[in-house]
Amino acid sequence: MKIIIGFLSFFLAFSMSSQSLKSDIKEIRKSYKEIVKNKDYYIKKSTDLMGGSSEGGHAIAYFNNETIILTEVTWYGEMGKTARSYYYNDRGLFFVYEQVFTYNAPMYSDFFNNKETSYIENRYYYKNNELIRILDPTKKELDITLKEIKENGSRLLKEALDLKNEFVD
Repeated sequence: MKIIIGFLSFFLAFSMSSQSLKSDIKEIRKSYKEIVKNKDYYIKKSTDLMGGSSEGGHAIAYFNNETIILTEVTWYGEMGKTARSYYYNDRGLFFVYEQVFTYNAPMYSDFFNNKETSYIENRYYYKNNELIRILDPTKKELDITLKEIKENGSRLLKEALDLKNEFVD
């Protein structure tokens, strides 16, 4: 009997956690769509960034009144670029959309061909500034308990908060 009660408790907790995650993802997608839909109406500020890559970068912050709701950053490198969009709500970072472009040759090379550039996309979901889900380029969910993935999620959170501070007067 204790085994059955233990199993049922575990199953119920797992089921509730799964439902909560689905609800969180649904809320994140709704907030994301709202920001994208209204992007042209927000106040924009931009800045050049140094130190994040070999060729530097550029960032744009979008404000809804005085509140930053989106920062877009592109880091340029000799063999590619990385573009990230950081989405914020009143509880902090809630979503990061990342595109990593890889060139076939250095940009300055005679062999560089933009048509041969490849890219991958990653999606990072956060709740209250804590990573809750990652989807890889195939939209497969990755294990967020793995050390490397946790570290990457923390690195992106730090970059998002640093970018936000870059634009606050």
